[in-house]
Amino acid sequence: MNLRGMNSDGSRRVDPLVGLAAGRIVLGAWALVSPGSDTLTAVGHLVRRDVPTRAAAALGVFTGGYLLVGATRLIRELAAAEPAAGAESVGPAPV
Repeated sequence: MNLRGMNSDGSRRVDPLVGLAAGRIVLGAWALVSPGSDTLTAVGHLVRRDVPTRAAAALGVFTGGYLLVGATRLIRELAAAEPAAGAESVGPAPV
């Protein structure tokens, strides 16, 4: 294998973790868990007021930004993903 992602015979190398589009989408969804839980934690601290308000708000904005960027990227990947073989089209019927 070389650095361009190709095997010596010219076939494309597939990384078992992130090489397939479905695998990237699944990992992208799992990657939203951490900023999501951190943002919910910040909101909880803001509601309970058990930590300084500025610190909880800063945490919420910071982790919420990561959540927003990750969710936007995941939505783009889902929109760009090709439908599975044999999946029915939801568009208008061909004429």
